[in-house]
Amino acid sequence: MKKLLLPLLFSMSLTLACGGNTDTDDTSTATVDTSTATVDTSTATVDTSTATVDTSTSTAPYPECSDHSECAEEQFCGVECWTGGCGEEEDVSPNTRGQYCQPCVECESGEDSITGDCVVCYQ
Repeated sequence: MKKLLLPLLFSMSLTLACGGNTDTDDTSTATVDTSTATVDTSTATVDTSTATVDTSTSTAPYPECSDHSECAEEQFCGVECWTGGCGEEEDVSPNTRGQYCQPCVECESGEDSITGDCVVCYQ
């Protein structure tokens, strides 16, 4: 039975590859154009039940903070967004109250810092 199925499957594959033309006796070469192959992604699904997002590091220049250690070098955790562009979406306006990393040049007095001093900017 296997001896009959293999030649039959090969013949059917060759017929499809040749566009249905089986009038030639030469079966030594057959080519299939795969340059236009497409993948249907309209039914693709992604399992997000185990997806995780690393939020430990922010790419925003002035993210929200609760400690100086969460801010970049030469920044402190301030009580206001003096620069503008604060937060993860970088959409907080200048002079908005809240705890945001800010450049040390903005720490003009202890009242500007969440710890009540600018020591972190002089270390």
